[in-house]
Amino acid sequence: MDTHQNANRTPAKSLTHRAYHAIRDSVITCQLAPGEAISESMLAARFGFGKAPVRLALARLTQEGLVNVKARRGHQVAPLTLRDIRELFDLRAILEPAAARLAAGRISRAELEELNRPWREGYENADLVDPSYLKANKAFHMAIAKASGNTRLAHMIMHLLDETDRMIYLGLPLANERMEIQLGHQPLIDALADGDADAAERLAAEHVSVAKQTRIDTLLVGSSLLETNIEPVT
Repeated sequence: MDTHQNANRTPAKSLTHRAYHAIRDSVITCQLAPGEAISESMLAARFGFGKAPVRLALARLTQEGLVNVKARRGHQVAPLTLRDIRELFDLRAILEPAAARLAAGRISRAELEELNRPWREGYENADLVDPSYLKANKAFHMAIAKASGNTRLAHMIMHLLDETDRMIYLGLPLANERMEIQLGHQPLIDALADGDADAAERLAAEHVSVAKQTRIDTLLVGSSLLETNIEPVT
């Protein structure tokens, strides 16, 4: 009986998993825009899943804060506000330096250099919003988070990095992105590979600080909140 039950559960679980990732990827890449109204039937038709797996996927995305439930109006892709952006970077400023401190001496230079290579090539080619560049940058930071040895910490950082990518896909201006990138990963790589926890923590904090400054300052100075689809208040 257990075997029969497992056989029946597997397809449904697989469909829910696929529906979750399909919808989540569309939210992160802003194919489903912040603030956009969505429904089970609309998503089922768009992605080719039944309503049941879509419903379960939406429940999980709601728990993650990427989707909001609207009374009598279905669901809504969670909007982005200036407060969201500030809170996002404030959390990163707490968690990423802590992860870097824990990861120091627990990840090899060779692994870090290999992860850094596509990130560096993205910078050299000046294609900073190419999906492969964004994935490479996330993979580098996630490797550090995982090397911390704290699974919950790594999971929280992954979610924050996804939210950061969401801002970039939305079209948040990148005029000052060079400031962040010129800081470079190499000093952080050296500190982590050498097991220098103090330096790793400090350098990770510097990266988050510069990222926050460049994105928020550029947004406020160089663009309209309406044009970027970012709301001024929560």
